[in-house]
Amino acid sequence: QTGMFITLYNHPYYHDHLTQLGFVKDVDWTEHIVRIPEEPIPRVQRISEIAQKRHGYRLLEFTKKKEVIPYAKEIFHMYNESYAHLYGFCPLTDGQIDMAIDQFFMVAQLDYIYVVVDKKDSVIGFGLLIPSLSRAMQKSNGRLFPTGLFRILRSLKRYDVLDMYLLAVKPEYFGRGVNAVILHEGIKKAIEHNVVFAKTGPMLETNTFIQTQWRIFETEQNKRRRCFKQVFK
Repeated sequence: QTGMFITLYNHPYYHDHLTQLGFVKDVDWTEHIVRIPEEPIPRVQRISEIAQKRHGYRLLEFTKKKEVIPYAKEIFHMYNESYAHLYGFCPLTDGQIDMAIDQFFMVAQLDYIYVVVDKKDSVIGFGLLIPSLSRAMQKSNGRLFPTGLFRILRSLKRYDVLDMYLLAVKPEYFGRGVNAVILHEGIKKAIEHNVVFAKTGPMLETNTFIQTQWRIFETEQNKRRRCFKQVFK
């Protein structure tokens, strides 16, 4: 099945080849297809409303993309904090952050950019969804020209699948409803645009915080990625 175009593709024989060479599993990442419900999920909505009322969280509203830019660096620094404890994570450098801002915000749409702040207006959560560009890139063999750019622009306007690019919550706010605020808004916007599915990126199998949040959705695991290791005796 087609995955997110920002992820890597590995041929099926890789697994058998490495196994035959004596490599063993170190850790896995899973990817899922999430069916968008026909209406907002009451439990997610309730948690979102309680969290905002009790803790003073606020979901920022933007009317232009340039209004997001002042928060961009803070968003990615928070992203580094959020993922720092996970296996294999390498913090983004300032140069990589600048590149990510240019790449992501070029194709991002305001309906799918979610920034949650606390009472002091500090960024504590961020979510970014983007209409799937996988088919467009596949049909264009990964090239922008001569027809790739047209296909990408068309995919950003006509789509029924979303890719979940980023979801991050500041560590001290884990389990305090920030992700519910993001998910509830994402569900509402997806329903408004008649989206059928959303695809997750690779999620570390031991990351219970992110893995368990999909239990309330109808999901299908469509990919499993593995890091192999060689044990020397």
